[in-house]
Amino acid sequence: MYGQDVRLAYMDVPPQGTPNGHTVVLLHGNNFAGFYFGPIIDALRREGFRVIVPDQMVTAARPSRSSRINSRTWRATRAPSCRA
Repeated sequence: MYGQDVRLAYMDVPPQGTPNGHTVVLLHGNNFAGFYFGPIIDALRREGFRVIVPDQMVTAARPSRSSRINSRTWRATRAPSCRA
C-alpha cells in the first residue's frame, strides 16, 4: 500500500423521492460488510437521505506493512463527496 495506488470501494446511494439535503455515512467493522446495512439504507433513502457506505479494509491478526491503513490514506481515498 505504501507507494502504491490505493482505492477504497464504497456505495453511494441516492435518496428516493425528494432529497432532504443530508448525507449519512454508515461504517462497519471487521467481518461485516456494507451490504448488511440494506434495511437501514432503504429506510434512510425513503426519508430523503443520501447514504454512503465505504468498504473498510480488514486487517489480519498480525497485520503486515501492506495491510494497514492510516488516517492519511483514509482521507486520500474516501468518497470525494465526503471531503471537507
